[in-house]
This record gives sequence, C-alpha cells and structure tokens, in this order.
Amino acid sequence: MEKKGSITGLLLLQGALALFLVLVVLVLFWLYPNQTTQAGDWLSSKMEEENLWAMPQAETVPTLTAPLNELVVTSAFGEREGEEHQGIDLDAQEGEPVYAALDGTVTTAASSDSYGNWIELTHTDGLSTRYAHCFVLAVKEGDTVSAGDLIALAGDTGDADGVHLHFELLEDGQPVDPSAALGVS
Repeated sequence: MEKKGSITGLLLLQGALALFLVLVVLVLFWLYPNQTTQAGDWLSSKMEEENLWAMPQAETVPTLTAPLNELVVTSAFGEREGEEHQGIDLDAQEGEPVYAALDGTVTTAASSDSYGNWIELTHTDGLSTRYAHCFVLAVKEGDTVSAGDLIALAGDTGDADGVHLHFELLEDGQPVDPSAALGVS
C-alpha cells in the first residue's frame, strides 16, 4: 500500500513540475515577446542556412540482389586499359545461374558482337541493369521478373576473355558503379 502511495505522489509531483515549466515559458513569451520572436527567427534562419529543415534523402540506388551466387570482382568499374569500363566483371563458371538484381521488365534480350548474349532490365526510379556474355538467356523481351529470378546462365559469348558476367547499373541511362549496391569492392 505504501508503494502505491509513493508512485501516485511521484506522478503528481511530475505533473506539477511540467505545469510549472509550461507557465514559466508562457510568462517569458508574455514578458519578452520581441526577444523570443527574434530568437525563433534567428533559429529558423540558421536552420535554413544549414538546410536542417530538409528531410534526409535516401540514396537513389537501392541494395541489389546478387546476380551470381558468389561475387568476385575480376575487373572494376571505371578506367581500364585507356577506356571506360561501364560495369564490373564478376567471376563465373560456364552455365552458372544469373539472377535479376531488382524487380523489373526485360527491355532487351539479344545478342551482339561485344556483349554477346545479353539482357537489359528496366526498374523503377530510372534504373536499369545489364547482364552480358551469357551462355543462355532464360527470359525474353517483355517478361516481368522479380529480384532473384533466374534470367540467364553465365558464359563467354561476345568480346569476352573467359567466362564471366559483365554487370552494369545505369541511372537515367548513365553508368553507375554497382559495387557499393552489391556490397563488393
């Protein structure tokens, strides 16, 4: 019984203290209206200068599902032999499953001299991914896929020096280094 009384007393004391603090703030606003307005204006201007009102923006590139079971980068994004390498090369075995990195739609499932058998998936937010040098394509143009769906088997078709998956990430049509989104370096 004593314990219940002491908890009730503590709650009443906290409520009284909160009411007292609210009254102090109201009195200060009443006594010093210009100073509190100036302080509020100053704080607002500082927050605008530092852009503190803005909500933090998420990165535009989401985390990607691994396109292969094991990710070993054999050639990084960027400068390579005097040319721009617009994706990353991932070590693969002939016939190894290749998976969609994000939900999307197959916009290209074709063959070319450089990419060999390749796929382009279009995703939301202006993103697209490309998978090149595939041995076999398991999807066709217009198919809808989910992240992790089998889309191809790895190979060495086109202008490839050995079996690997050439993987590209594009944002609004511009190549972006996919390493961080895949958690590889």
